[in-house]
Amino acid sequence: MKYYGNINTEKEFDWLNRELDKFMDLNEKEVIIEKTMETKKGQKTFMIKFRKMLDVSEKYRGTVILFNDITERKEMDQILKKQQEKLEYYAFTDPMTGVSNRRTGLMILKQELLFKHRIDAPLSICFLDIDGLKKINDTYGHEEGDILINLIIENLKESVREIDTISRIGGDEFLIIFPGCFESDAEKVIQRINYKLEDYDKKNEKPYQHAFSYGILELCVDNKLSINAVINAADKKMYQNKMQKMINPK
Repeated sequence: MKYYGNINTEKEFDWLNRELDKFMDLNEKEVIIEKTMETKKGQKTFMIKFRKMLDVSEKYRGTVILFNDITERKEMDQILKKQQEKLEYYAFTDPMTGVSNRRTGLMILKQELLFKHRIDAPLSICFLDIDGLKKINDTYGHEEGDILINLIIENLKESVREIDTISRIGGDEFLIIFPGCFESDAEKVIQRINYKLEDYDKKNEKPYQHAFSYGILELCVDNKLSINAVINAADKKMYQNKMQKMINPK
């Protein structure tokens, strides 16, 4: 009555009769279900307990149905769940770009290296460094620098596969892990991204270019390098690419 006022119990609670019939068919003394319903006080969630009443000789004498309003508890559970999901998100994700953070990227790389040794599958990584970020930050402000980073990363996200991993290793440094890819395969992906950014710069009037330097490393089956050594090797190739661009600018 608190939640419904005067109602036709047979019409409004037809579902309850069905639940009661199911309970009576079970060889159980007690069953608990949850039910969310619209009431005059809004949507409410109830924990509903069906309990068989027996006399001293264990003969069935009736069923008691108890309603317990658990709406606030369910709402609190949802709040706590969302908070936990948020904590987990920030534990594994770079908040600015939405890609994996350094810790997660290194963990995934370690797993991929172990997997590669077990099945002898191709594996390539790409170490990427955004060009001119410090100058853009100093000239136009860090907010503009963040816009530059995010535009490049969005193009990366659109170009890689779901099984690939993009990880932010440092402020302007990113690692892409390409499972099942040879160096030539990863190179094609990076070139597609470069073409997209070049087209963007042709069509827009930003006072700077959206570009990056990169180094791709294909890992062979007998690779014995540590994770840090693997990243350093790709970083060295990236630096060579950056120096080459400075010597022969477009």
